[in-house]
Amino acid sequence: MIARQWIASVLLLSIMLTGCSSEDDPQAQIEAMLAQAVAAAEDRDTGDVLAFVDDNFSDNYDHSKAELRRMLQGYFLANQQINIFTLIDEITMTGRDSAEVILSLATTGRPVNEEDWTAFKADMQQLTLSVVRDGDDWKVLHAQWQNRY
Repeated sequence: MIARQWIASVLLLSIMLTGCSSEDDPQAQIEAMLAQAVAAAEDRDTGDVLAFVDDNFSDNYDHSKAELRRMLQGYFLANQQINIFTLIDEITMTGRDSAEVILSLATTGRPVNEEDWTAFKADMQQLTLSVVRDGDDWKVLHAQWQNRY
């Protein structure tokens, strides 16, 4: 009997948490978009990565989305295994349909777990993203890179 009540409680809690899901939470949606973009990059899928990039994309080096495509294709060709560690430092909503995301990022040719990230500290980049809502999706409009350390 106690086991059934415990299972029912867990199921009820799961349903309640699902009811309070991140569907209406822009910050959670942005976090999910970033996780999907990282997974696409680790899979070395240029098209899937670019699905998260706005057509009017630019970065602090004046690269366009087309130039980003070429850079990604070259990077994916040169690197047969890509592992990405990200740490979201901050998400600031700048409007109903826009936000700024500051995150730390490191790439490596071997898997990374949270305990290992300090080994890549010297190679960490800080990335500031301007993201915008495009219908139901969030996309990167602008990116600014700088060395973290």
